Amino acid sequence: MKQTEALDLSAEALWRYSLQRYQSSRLQEQLLQLQDQYSGHVNLALVCLWLDDLKLKLTQTSLTELEQSLTETHSYLVSLRTTRRLLRTHVSPEQYQQLLDIEITLEKQQQQCLVKCLSHLKLNQHAKPRNYTNYLKYLGIDS
Repeated sequence: MKQTEALDLSAEALWRYSLQRYQSSRLQEQLLQLQDQYSGHVNLALVCLWLDDLKLKLTQTSLTELEQSLTETHSYLVSLRTTRRLLRTHVSPEQYQQLLDIEITLEKQQQQCLVKCLSHLKLNQHAKPRNYTNYLKYLGIDS
């Protein structure tokens, strides 16, 4: 791992990156489609994009390990998201926002799990890592 020690690979850095990238309505739409139609993980996709921007390449094994690190939080997140969507028109805006806030807290926990897993992986510098494209292929999506 060359010069990655100087990079900020913290959960806070990933969260800031994710908030910034998620502002793009086009990317937001792609990530929600990845989640809803292909059972992909938005946070894992964001990690792939983050590492692409940092010029760090994941191996196929690393991608699998990252996905496995989400096992515990994934079922909670899916249940909460499904409930929130079902209740959207049946609760007050304040109650809906509370559900959304809890979901965001779980999203942050997922990112912490991903960063913890990343800390144990070998990341190699690469001019064009294509982690996001590889994740789409992993899900069976033609980019």
